[in-house]
Amino acid sequence: MHPGLDVRGEQGLALRCPMVLRAAGPEDYAWNPATDQRDLAEGEDVPGFVPDLAMPGVITAVSGSAAALGSGGSATPRIRFSFDPADSERVGSYSWEYRIVGRTWADGGRIDARVRDGSGKVFGYLHPVLVGEVYDVAVWSRADGDESERRVYSGVVALAADVVLEPPVIVAAVGGTAQITLTIRTPNSFYIRALRVYASASTDPLTAVEITVDPIAATPNWTFNYVDSGLTAGATWHYWTRIEGPYGALSELSARVPATAT
Repeated sequence: MHPGLDVRGEQGLALRCPMVLRAAGPEDYAWNPATDQRDLAEGEDVPGFVPDLAMPGVITAVSGSAAALGSGGSATPRIRFSFDPADSERVGSYSWEYRIVGRTWADGGRIDARVRDGSGKVFGYLHPVLVGEVYDVAVWSRADGDESERRVYSGVVALAADVVLEPPVIVAAVGGTAQITLTIRTPNSFYIRALRVYASASTDPLTAVEITVDPIAATPNWTFNYVDSGLTAGATWHYWTRIEGPYGALSELSARVPATAT
């Protein structure tokens, strides 16, 4: 009631509330167990009872080329997760969260319950991701005023898309006083990020050890000299090199080239 209807209290107000009164008799409180109650069969729905909202199905998750947006070294890394829809017509959407293992959960958003892939599964993508990190994904069903328990997938590793990198070429290896100078040419590839050099006293590439303390920043179609110094005179060394691409991807080793220090 608004106080402005009678500010000074001089006019007074009258309220009318129509109602119908009914006397309660003993029959309103009568209870006959023989007719008013019974045991429910196992699995039988209780009249008027709304069951718990069904959970989504088991989650599967993949990363790498199967989930990346695009292809090759320029692709955006993602994690794709999918699951069977919940067995309930009440479900209108699915909520999901994600986290790097051991950290706090973050909201991923909602997926409409009508979303399906070619296999009839509900699906979504987690991105951006940190390549090499391990993620958990949680999903649950939602309906008007209700939600199910969470379904969790633990331990999917974020991977970059596969990229094919052509190895560089060791054009020449020239021995000098206690050192060997390598002339290396990089391939014409947009995906080149750095270059690594390996050496071994054996011809077996499995015994090769990286001798670049840090990867050497490189560009396409680049020729440069790398000096391996501090060598024993008369020692023969065998060299290989390879390209490092996006997200740490590595090319195959180049062809072996030997040289002898003087």
